[in-house]
Amino acid sequence: VIATFLKHRNFDQAFPLMEDYIKLFPQDAFTMQTAMAKVWLQQERPKHTLRFLKTLDLASFDESQREVFKRLVETAKEQIASGVIEI
Repeated sequence: VIATFLKHRNFDQAFPLMEDYIKLFPQDAFTMQTAMAKVWLQQERPKHTLRFLKTLDLASFDESQREVFKRLVETAKEQIASGVIEI
């Protein structure tokens, strides 16, 4: 269901389900967390992305997952540096 909502860009319907998934399956949260961050970056919401990523306990992820989060942080910072303004 989540994948369908994301595919059709129905983010308002997808995000609550993604948040529920993260709460119910914290051991599998990485996929949903990265998907949420990527959507926010596509929507040019870098500050929101950074606030979200700062709430994550990176120690609970493996090195390759931390690298993914690091790239997301870098992308968000690049957007901010390039002048992206969130609405």
